[in-house]
Amino acid sequence: MVQRCVLGLNQLSWLLANALIVRAFALAHQLAHPVYDCLSLALAEQASVHLVTDDHRLIKPVSPTRFRKRVRALEGRARSG
Repeated sequence: MVQRCVLGLNQLSWLLANALIVRAFALAHQLAHPVYDCLSLALAEQASVHLVTDDHRLIKPVSPTRFRKRVRALEGRARSG
């Protein structure tokens, strides 16, 4: 007998969010950086897009790693003040 597993949208969303959080914690540990910033990096990685940021506290630890190709510094931004 073949059993089928059907996930509802809520369960699927929870599983995807859980995987994203687990990945963010792994990145935070690897980069020695806060997990809340690594959530953005994990999401960019999952979506296969670049993370564009002006946060040099994130750019610096990523620079010597393979994730440097995923993170882009925001340049040419008009500064107020």
